[in-house]
Amino acid sequence: MAVGCTRAQPSATGAADLNPTVASGVGTATGMGTGAEAEPVKPASPDQVSAGARALRIVDAPRACAGIDRDGRPADQVREMFIEPDGAMRVITTTTLPPDAFSAGVDPPSSGPRAEAPATRDDKIHPVLREWLRDRTGLSPTQVVTVVIAFTEDLQIPRFPQAPGDPAAQACADALVAEIERVRDSDYAALAGVLTAMGDVTMVDTDPSDDDVDFGFWLNRAVVVRVPLGLVGAIADRSNVVYVQPDNAHETPPRPLPAALPQTDLNLLPRAVELVGAHTYAGFRQPGTIAVFDTGVRFDHGSFDGTDMGIGYDCVAGSAKCTAIPGPGGFNPEDTCWDHGTGSAHILAGKDGLTDMRLNSMRIYSTAIDGNVCIDEAGLAGAEKAFQAAIQAQAHVILVEAQDSGSDVSLLSLAADSAFDAGRPVIAPVGNVDALFNLDTAAPANAHKVIGVGGFDVAAAAKSPIQEQRLGPAPDGRVKPDLLAPTNARVASIEAADATRLYEGTSGAAPFGAGAAALVWNRLGGTGTDPGLVYAHMILAGQVPRDVDVDGFRRDTGAGPLLLPQAGRLWDGKVALSQAKSVVDIPLAVVDTPATLDAAIWWDEVPRVPHVPVDLAVIAPDGKVLVESTAELSVFQRVGASIASGSAGTWTIRIRGSNVDANGQIVYWAVHAADAR
Repeated sequence: MAVGCTRAQPSATGAADLNPTVASGVGTATGMGTGAEAEPVKPASPDQVSAGARALRIVDAPRACAGIDRDGRPADQVREMFIEPDGAMRVITTTTLPPDAFSAGVDPPSSGPRAEAPATRDDKIHPVLREWLRDRTGLSPTQVVTVVIAFTEDLQIPRFPQAPGDPAAQACADALVAEIERVRDSDYAALAGVLTAMGDVTMVDTDPSDDDVDFGFWLNRAVVVRVPLGLVGAIADRSNVVYVQPDNAHETPPRPLPAALPQTDLNLLPRAVELVGAHTYAGFRQPGTIAVFDTGVRFDHGSFDGTDMGIGYDCVAGSAKCTAIPGPGGFNPEDTCWDHGTGSAHILAGKDGLTDMRLNSMRIYSTAIDGNVCIDEAGLAGAEKAFQAAIQAQAHVILVEAQDSGSDVSLLSLAADSAFDAGRPVIAPVGNVDALFNLDTAAPANAHKVIGVGGFDVAAAAKSPIQEQRLGPAPDGRVKPDLLAPTNARVASIEAADATRLYEGTSGAAPFGAGAAALVWNRLGGTGTDPGLVYAHMILAGQVPRDVDVDGFRRDTGAGPLLLPQAGRLWDGKVALSQAKSVVDIPLAVVDTPATLDAAIWWDEVPRVPHVPVDLAVIAPDGKVLVESTAELSVFQRVGASIASGSAGTWTIRIRGSNVDANGQIVYWAVHAADAR
């Protein structure tokens, strides 16, 4: 985002709250090339964006996006599907819910949009930076540090196309990025003026690979600056600053402590694939593209012979779009140090892995070595660039192998939330207990729109959470992890072209979660599938006890071990709850008596905006409520019921929202009736 080298002077409003008004520059785009012209960015209406009390600006579609499908499925529809015993699936019907399916419920209507909760200074400062400020590391207030400042978002990231390789879709994606950058440019120029007026603050170019000066990122409203440590508190105290964190907190890939490593030489990767139910999804192993943010990949490993390993990106030394091939300047997408990303890639798209999809590896960790020890000198910019590049390149599912100690509004978590808004499911490990005994769910798994994955030992009889796994909840109380997946499988290693190693901890579990998400995305129709609908099906795949009411989920298991639905019937959709329609009864015609009926819902929320509780119930044809899920501090619900013979008829799934405000709430749902044959 070129904003030039001239620093804008702060306005009176901007100096007070670091949120300068964007004046000129929010008009018809210029200088963007053929086909990129767009209408002006307009204020959002309440039915377009749910952002608490804040109205987000909407980026109108550039002309290059005319005719490109970027929309998800319409709300308030019911799609019925049938899964054959061999895994093949066919859509039976798609119907629209009748008006009488909705009712107002008993809660009094909210008086307006939900107000954002106030944040303290400590809430806004990364734990590592707090340690620096408390002088526990010997740093003086005059010590200049490089930090990332995230500001209150004022722009809604639009849905991006999902057709990699299609020139028209790529032109649309490129035009969307150009339009967002155009809108951000004047804002960043004004923010630069405000920040530099505060003291000895230097704006950092986030893309030094070109001649432009890029003060921030297009995916999130965030800038990188060099600032005296003593000024960090004053910056964090500004009302429109969301979070301040070091650009490089020396976070490493999520690896467990050595004492936690399992001891087995068995090749249990095929068993792990079967444990998550992926062995019956052969018809959905492709097409699709998975982006993996990790340490790179050893591409010449034998486990990748004959597979589509796609493109290797260097998001550390590379440009703002990451650099896709080795070449001059030290660009290197290879896994040469950590021996981490190669294992992730093997599980996802290697031999005996979950999918045959194209895999784009995006290296976000450095390859620096201190003696015989890998050290991370990459910083946050690499991860943010990876998100931007993956979305612009139209990847379908994103796996982020990271365990940053930041909160749910740290840059990594905000970027993951924005990727969801762009139409991408994002999967991440909840993290492992480290040498400092950090126990809280890591970023970005703690984000509001990410599936955070814990692990269970693939070799164990019981699917119990591994000892080294971090625990929930998220900082605002939401349930984490969302699911458990198998870990400790034997995978490809960088030590030799035929070497293997045990891939342990939640790092070894998260690729199974991402691979399952990719299979679900394909099964639901691929392009145009809502990421929230994928999440609802993922929660549906969690294993919870049937025939019992659920009033909460454990902080080490979430919705339970992952097992994708097998033969039977599937129903899914999304409903738009409002103040006048906060309860919806979804009728499901069950022709043959199934053995079990399982249901799940998932909904997204905005950081630091009060929670909207949503409950779920399964109602039998005779009107009896068989089972309910009413966990308060959760953005998902999951229930299951055993079905007695002779219970065919119209079953009902009831979704009930509480305190739904004027912005409304989209809720995604999925139901599976297991085949009794």
